[in-house]
Amino acid sequence: MTRKGHRRRVGRKKSVLVDANLLLLFFVGAVNAGYVPKFKRTRKYSEQDYVNLCKFLNRFDRIVTTPNILTEVSNLGGHLRGDYRWQFFNHIAMSAQVMQEQYRKSMECAALPMFGDFGLADTVAFSVAGNRHLLLTDDSALAEYAGARGVDVFHFKNL
Repeated sequence: MTRKGHRRRVGRKKSVLVDANLLLLFFVGAVNAGYVPKFKRTRKYSEQDYVNLCKFLNRFDRIVTTPNILTEVSNLGGHLRGDYRWQFFNHIAMSAQVMQEQYRKSMECAALPMFGDFGLADTVAFSVAGNRHLLLTDDSALAEYAGARGVDVFHFKNL
């Protein structure tokens, strides 16, 4: 699919489900965008990636998440130190109040064929996104899998 095609698809959804890596980028960048390339868990991203992510997310009425994604983000961000750590968790707490959190039973998602390849957080994200929310991911394999199964997906590298 062409990049232009992705842009058309993005505009159709009012909600976006953000995978754990990108939500981590969002929260670390909210604390200090300059810290994004310095933190071990977000080192693969730049300050500009954070800015691009924020611009992209502003296109949507709501951000959707799952308890699995928030747990993964919390665990990864727990490696922050000092004031960064406190601010990081404060941003999660404030954002959790406005994000739309959706739940899927782990045992049901673990029974899906993709579970062995993608793990619980991504399988739940795929299940929740379905045809209701745009799935935003930086995982090429997940993007390809979801797209091939009719899930509206956008790969972060295309921003």
